Parts: sequence; C-alpha cells; structure tokens
Amino acid sequence: MDRGMDSYHLLLLLLLLLLLLLSLKTIITIIIIIIITFVHGFIPLVALSLSLSLSLSLLNS
Repeated sequence: MDRGMDSYHLLLLLLLLLLLLLSLKTIITIIIIIIITFVHGFIPLVALSLSLSLSLSLLNS
C-alpha cells in the first residue's frame, strides 16, 4: 500500500513536470495522462490533468 501511494505521488509529480515541459506537445501529454489513468483508474485525476493541459495549451497559443 505504501509503495502504491509513493508511486502515485511520483506519477503525479511527473505529470505536473510533463505538463510544464511538454506544454507545446499537448497531445503527447494527454496520451500519457490517459495511459496513467487506465493503469491507476483515477478519473478525477485525469479530469484535473486534462483541464490543466488544456488551459496550458490555451495560454501558449
């Protein structure tokens, strides 16, 4: 259980980093988010991540 939570937090941090670094490549970011969501099954997480990536892409364009 502890390992699961640690990997969850690590993936969340990686997601935020990817959103910042790959904000120009929003499609890749969305694909990564969808893959992580299917692995973990966190639908609220994917909704938050998608809204973050979409707002970042809107800010960049």
